[in-house]
Amino acid sequence: MGVVEQMLNLIDRNRERALGGGINCIPSPFENFRNDFPGIEQGKYYLVSGATKAGKSQIATYLFLYAPILYAYNNPGKLRLKIFYFPLEEAPVKITLRFTAYLLYTMHKIRVSPMYLMSIQEGEIIDDRVRELIHSPEIQDILKFYEEHVYFMDDRNPTGVWKTVKRYAEEAGITHRKTVIIENKETGIKQEKQAFDYYEPKDPDEYIIIIVDHAGKVEQERGLSKKESIDKLSEYFMILRDHYKYTPVLLQQQNSDTVSLDAVKQKRVSPTYNGLMDTKNPGQDCSMMLGITNPKFFKIPDYLEYNIVKLGQYYRALEVVLNREGESNNVLSLYFDGATNVFVPLPKPNDTVSLEKVYKLVERNENRPLELSNP
Repeated sequence: MGVVEQMLNLIDRNRERALGGGINCIPSPFENFRNDFPGIEQGKYYLVSGATKAGKSQIATYLFLYAPILYAYNNPGKLRLKIFYFPLEEAPVKITLRFTAYLLYTMHKIRVSPMYLMSIQEGEIIDDRVRELIHSPEIQDILKFYEEHVYFMDDRNPTGVWKTVKRYAEEAGITHRKTVIIENKETGIKQEKQAFDYYEPKDPDEYIIIIVDHAGKVEQERGLSKKESIDKLSEYFMILRDHYKYTPVLLQQQNSDTVSLDAVKQKRVSPTYNGLMDTKNPGQDCSMMLGITNPKFFKIPDYLEYNIVKLGQYYRALEVVLNREGESNNVLSLYFDGATNVFVPLPKPNDTVSLEKVYKLVERNENRPLELSNP
């Protein structure tokens, strides 16, 4: 099948799917940012980057774990979903605790942290009411769906990640190959070789999301440096994107040491391609790079016209740093609650009435841990 025929088939298939009430991406939870980040698309490679304490893992799980799980749960029949999660930094139980805290907040207005759920601090033991809610059929049904669709994997090196996902791809579809002629320039001898042509999934509506958190924790391949190992993982991610139309998501740290004092004074602290730690190759390879910024980390009092002194740790800026198929550098300001992993778009900076409500919410968060509603 030629590339033009593949393109025309894709256009027609997407059109028919949309006309029939189906979807061509899992919608972004941020409706007012969908022109920039419409949602999770098949065959796209996403890079999520931020400095220390920016919330890379939190925004990545919010966008690429919570949102697709809850969309698939609430829209049965629209898509099938599998998430291969390679947690190189956190244990699966901790990731699941954060999701549970998120569900308690969004479903029941109960604001408790994963630490509270585990009764870690002396005198803060999870009470019967919260425990009963976790064991309620409503939340247990979602957690069962989550466990059936999220696969926490043990592989830590690039080849292990590649083999695990490719093994599934071979079971879930058919790889078509074509014969190509390779000519040796020195000898002039021509040889036939079988090359990849196209992949035919058994279920075109299945979304395969692959999350690696994060690049800096990737184990080095034998004989390769840390940079070369991350680059190898990124090469595999491009193949998974281009050949199988899978959706890789890589988290990568920003090198905060490269942010000069002058840059902080000018408030130029958002993630950049040049700021990627260890290697810039994932920035070249990805389809879209998302950046998350915490101006409080840099002790900036105001950012994008928002009062960071009042918002403190509850402010984050989400930016499309790179976009191979559209515009970039657009920013969405967010309210972020680290205890519950909730992100909500903030009112416009000139909407003083609505912002005052957010300031009061922030103040209540600091003084009372339970039963707070969304801003």
